[in-house]
Amino acid sequence: MPIITPRFSKTITSFKYQNLTNEVPENVDWRDQGVVTNVKNQCACFWAFSAVAAVEGIVKIKTGKLQQLSEQLLDCVQLGNDCSGGNMESAYDYIVENSIASDSNYEYQEHKGPCDQAKAAKKAAEITGSIKIANANEMQLKVFVAQQPISVYINTDGDFRQYTVGIYNGNCKDSTNHAVVIVGYSVSEDGTKFWILKNSWGTGWGERGNMRIIRESGFPKGPCGILTMSSFPDAQ
Repeated sequence: MPIITPRFSKTITSFKYQNLTNEVPENVDWRDQGVVTNVKNQCACFWAFSAVAAVEGIVKIKTGKLQQLSEQLLDCVQLGNDCSGGNMESAYDYIVENSIASDSNYEYQEHKGPCDQAKAAKKAAEITGSIKIANANEMQLKVFVAQQPISVYINTDGDFRQYTVGIYNGNCKDSTNHAVVIVGYSVSEDGTKFWILKNSWGTGWGERGNMRIIRESGFPKGPCGILTMSSFPDAQ
């Protein structure tokens, strides 16, 4: 998977919400706050779904309006010739320059096609930039997620794809090959800390399309490489 340096993204070493470290709540679930749209089912376009879900979240937080935005922006993000040719940062760059249409105006087609400029120009939301974080630690990620949903790369090898329910602590690598959105975190009754992930494999996978995965696992790159690369959009 190519990782490019986006024009409008900032790669940071000290993190944006550092002064909030001692004020982070112990439980956050953006689904309960009306910030997360319904789980969808993608076809190799995970990067577009992850980026758009993060944009939907920050737009709701900033404006109070939750919208289903268009993952079909993948037509207009010029990286590769198929759905897999892109990444979250390039999607954020596109939205900064052009805004993003709603899903109803530019509906997802399950494949990459020519950019429909007329549909893409029907602005539903906009962002001002994005932040990219390489090799975050667990505390940094917790602080980020307390402020907004966060896009992350992750590995889906091993038994990840067979996940059905519970807190996942299975066999997977830390070399990333997929992207999801962290929409919260919490602690189970037995004290196990976990992240809440929104995936894009439909509601028949996992817990109605979501996963709980162990947090503070002790792995240098987090469970399934979740700390390797994360990013999130900025909006006014």
